[in-house]
Amino acid sequence: RIFASNQSGDFTCHTYPVYKPVNTDMGGTKGMDLENKPLQLVPEDDPDYDRLPWAGTETQFAVQGFFTPVLVAIVVGLIWACIAAKRMSRKDKISTYASLKRNNSNKDVNTSVDMNEQYGATTELQGTNNVGDE
Repeated sequence: RIFASNQSGDFTCHTYPVYKPVNTDMGGTKGMDLENKPLQLVPEDDPDYDRLPWAGTETQFAVQGFFTPVLVAIVVGLIWACIAAKRMSRKDKISTYASLKRNNSNKDVNTSVDMNEQYGATTELQGTNNVGDE
């Protein structure tokens, strides 16, 4: 309806729910004997509001409705993170064991390699001649 209507900015929807003059034996209009009567507006306030689960505790219901999925998501995320961490540590142990076995496990493995030795870096800056430095 919105896409088929004029959207020039002065559009106003003037609809309101009404009970249609039809007799029925089911639903909310059951037994209302509406046939051959004028249209009846649906009341703005629900006469049976007390039957709803949030009746009288709207704020509590809204806060609970917001935080319940957030807390469930946090719990699921923590569980998933713990499972993933265990799987990663197990993979690391297995890969470390396999690499030690391949590299002669009788020898000590030096895990603290000096980065300067590994990549051939020196502490001197080479090739920098600033003006005035000789």
